[in-house]
Amino acid sequence: MEKIDLTEMIIAKALQSKKDGRMATFKNVEQDGTIVLDMERIGERKFSQRTVEQGFVAHLDNQSLVDGFVRRHIDRTDLEVSDEKCFDMSCKVYDLMSRRFKDLTNVECYKAIRGIFDED
Repeated sequence: MEKIDLTEMIIAKALQSKKDGRMATFKNVEQDGTIVLDMERIGERKFSQRTVEQGFVAHLDNQSLVDGFVRRHIDRTDLEVSDEKCFDMSCKVYDLMSRRFKDLTNVECYKAIRGIFDED
């Protein structure tokens, strides 16, 4: 199994247990490195990073991944941006990120970027 790093866990929308298919949403990393997950039908539970990496598979939400990346690299989101500019930005982000995230689509990039600039 390919090891997931802490950054990937944080940006994952949900982690899924391979054993029983239960969904778990990432909540926090405590100072001692313990991972806090909100587990479906069980509630909040704490696991070591090693346990999470061994027993769970990360399902990344690509649109959230792009959103987080773009927000870290732009200064202002309160500007009026045309659809053409959003498309241009999404192409650049897609070219950069698709090397690492092979299942990322340009549509996901565009929706994430359009969403950033459409917020009120």
